[in-house]
Amino acid sequence: MGSPDSDPFDRIFKAYDVRGRVDRGDLDEEIAQRIGVGFARVTGASTVALGRDCRPSSESLAAAFREGVLSQGCDVTDLGLLPTEVVYYHSGLHRIPGAVVTASHNPAGYNGL
Repeated sequence: MGSPDSDPFDRIFKAYDVRGRVDRGDLDEEIAQRIGVGFARVTGASTVALGRDCRPSSESLAAAFREGVLSQGCDVTDLGLLPTEVVYYHSGLHRIPGAVVTASHNPAGYNGL
């Protein structure tokens, strides 16, 4: 893990997800938008599925991620507020990549993708 002064991407990118403290600025809307851009570019998909959990920061992070994806000419199926498993199901059923804004079991100050 990087020092508090390191690049925010060094602090939030983990082995299997992106996760950081929204209450201290590790993960914010600008970063979520940039991740959306990268997600669209890396997947090369024409459509992606997007869901979110009920954390206070999830709606704005999902909106920013969606903006980044859309900026790359990729459509977004916004599934709204739901459990992660529903995004997995929808993604598999429609054979499209999916992302969910959630910090799962982490404390309230966290969020992720």
